Amino acid sequence: MLLYSRTNHQVGFVVMFMAAFFLLFGSGVDLLRAEEVTFIQTGTGFFYPTGMSSFPYTCGTWLGRDPANGGCYLPEYYHIGYDMMYGLNNPVYAIAPGTVYSVSPNNWGTGNVGLLIKHTLSNGSEFLALYGHITTNLVAGDRVTGGVEIGRVGYWSNGNHLHFGIVPNTTPPSNNLGAMPNDSWPSTNGLTDPTGWITSNTPKCTNGTAERYRPYGNLPLHPNGSIVQVYGNPAIYVLQNGQKRMISSPQRLWELYGPGRGFDFRDVVIISQAEMDRYPRGADVIDALTGNGRSQPDGRLIQQWGGAEVSIVTDNGTRRPFTGQAFLNLAYQFCNIAGVSDYYSYPVGSTVTE
Repeated sequence: MLLYSRTNHQVGFVVMFMAAFFLLFGSGVDLLRAEEVTFIQTGTGFFYPTGMSSFPYTCGTWLGRDPANGGCYLPEYYHIGYDMMYGLNNPVYAIAPGTVYSVSPNNWGTGNVGLLIKHTLSNGSEFLALYGHITTNLVAGDRVTGGVEIGRVGYWSNGNHLHFGIVPNTTPPSNNLGAMPNDSWPSTNGLTDPTGWITSNTPKCTNGTAERYRPYGNLPLHPNGSIVQVYGNPAIYVLQNGQKRMISSPQRLWELYGPGRGFDFRDVVIISQAEMDRYPRGADVIDALTGNGRSQPDGRLIQQWGGAEVSIVTDNGTRRPFTGQAFLNLAYQFCNIAGVSDYYSYPVGSTVTE
């Protein structure tokens, strides 16, 4: 009997094997090609924003106090975030797919900003993550992919670090995002313990965006079978034989290759209009497409149970493995991987490297 599972609760499976995936294929990072990526996640599926699951000791812990109150934080203030000590210019990663809410230069150091990104939990509620003391080219409205670089750690005279914070809704305070005066104790100013938040909540499972991805300065090409869309345009396409074919309805998406052999909106990858224009238009998909004769349809991300390698099923039942760098920069997410028992029965094609 073939075994297959793809649920929001597959996180444990993914976390167990992403380290092996990294060791097997490497990050593949080349700064001329792509943003850096991390595979390190919480047990609930968020990515750690510095790519590390443990942090050196810092005075800037959640609600860390000043020396007059038994701590070592700045005199007359207490801390309402978590300072993750990190080297200058090291990459900072999005904890999940999301949209930039605001970029503020105030009080984050010369040339640095505080970046607020709106993310979504598995229950549909939205919240803001704060990435402070970083340099970035992102602007409000930009979309990001979980595990992919969003900026770099900037200089800070008291030690270079990422200030990480969580606003558990989409209404941030107008000031005091990082610290509060002692006379406000114990107010958190509407924020909450950030490390506690990402280790006790689960992000919404959805693919991300490849809009800014430019391998070697060129536009990417997603493998056949991928489900793609340009942001702001309701049309969703499946890539087949190098063409884009518009999917006629949500029902057809859900049953793209017949009942029980389709996709949903979490599988959609956002791509740039320039990339979309590279694919010639094929016939619209009105009826179910012909299947590949395998346990999983073209377009499905698969991984052998207990294995490390991840592939996409493509080109009528062939599996193409990914490098780690390509998987995340092409905006796929680990929560969308299907664990299967027949992985090695698929003919193997060329590795997806960019």
